[in-house]
Amino acid sequence: MANLYDQNEIPDASLVQAALKKSDDFVFLLNRYQEPIARFVARLNNFSLEDNEDLLQQIWLKVYLNLNSYKPEKKFSSWLYAIARNQTISYHRKRQARAEGHQQSLEDLVSSQLATALDLEEDLHLRLEQDRVKEALKTIKPKFREILILSFLEEKNYQEISEILKKPTGTVASLLNRAKKSLREKLEL
Repeated sequence: MANLYDQNEIPDASLVQAALKKSDDFVFLLNRYQEPIARFVARLNNFSLEDNEDLLQQIWLKVYLNLNSYKPEKKFSSWLYAIARNQTISYHRKRQARAEGHQQSLEDLVSSQLATALDLEEDLHLRLEQDRVKEALKTIKPKFREILILSFLEEKNYQEISEILKKPTGTVASLLNRAKKSLREKLEL
């Protein structure tokens, strides 16, 4: 297998095949996607740092254990993001059932990027807009927040979002429009 320096030249499907043959090669997939998945998970929830770390461990374990179910004709990153999304939902449900732990507010980066993506006032009133977006995000439906994060922050296209959410691309487009409308309505109040 290639070394860490040229891993970016190797297609995901090849890295998956290598990891299936030799478990030590899973580290190449982990190195490639660890940071993006950590950002995605942190943006989807408002868990504590410790809970996010626990969740990420569960995600990577699930990916490792289910690697042989990955279908090479699909985009690996979409398959991975779908697992991360599903594990986050599952983790959230378990937390609600236990009703323990402290939650942190959404990170400022999320509100800043969404405020910019929605063409809100930036210069003089950026901080005010960030706070407004942060508060509005807390009040919109989780499915709307999720699709806004995938589209604007994770920069996923409709096809990738479709694979992650397991919804047709037309539904993704409709859902994204409704999510933007919902966020705008909350911001106009």
